[in-house]
Amino acid sequence: MVGAVVITIVVTAGMVSTTWVQFLKGGLLVIFSTILTVLILNRGLIVNVPEPWRDPGAILMGGELEPVGHVTALPDGQAATGPLGPLAYLRTLAKSEIQQWRADGTSTTLYRSRCLPGPRLFRIF
Repeated sequence: MVGAVVITIVVTAGMVSTTWVQFLKGGLLVIFSTILTVLILNRGLIVNVPEPWRDPGAILMGGELEPVGHVTALPDGQAATGPLGPLAYLRTLAKSEIQQWRADGTSTTLYRSRCLPGPRLFRIF
């Protein structure tokens, strides 16, 4: 739908309309990013470790591997936080433990699990 609107604007108004197309795209990006942020903050954090990955040292053979992180422990032993504000979300994440999957750097790529405390998650390197 957005593509059809953009094509119509550019075809009928020419190159001058490309500026308005950029305003439209930027506005849509801001609106949908805000909606996504609100939905994430309303969900809060939940301790969620898929069953096959409960053992951080286990090697999955023939199983499906999803290279994503999971919250393995929340502060004060909570199972879920409920809705959080932006700063509370970051504070809670910083005090949590997150399980990540990383390549081990050998010639055969093996992904190993490791649990990190929240502050280590925010480090770039």
